[in-house]
This record gives sequence, C-alpha cells and structure tokens, in this order.
Amino acid sequence: NNIPQHHYFFNREKKWCIVISSEGYIDFGFSVSDKI
Repeated sequence: NNIPQHHYFFNREKKWCIVISSEGYIDFGFSVSDKI
C-alpha cells in the first residue's frame, strides 16, 4: 500500500508553519493575529 505522508514544521513563537507533502508540494504560512 502507498500511504501518503506529510511533514509539518512550525514555530509557535514566530507563528509560522511549513508543510512538505508526499505529492512534492511545499507550503508556508504565518499568522499576524495576536490571538494565537
């Protein structure tokens, strides 16, 4: 069986997240909210 895997890296203090997907995508996001 081919089970997809994704890897998430994040920094709660700096409020960013990076994901590397098994499909070959790399996505980055960050929050400007003070509520996090």
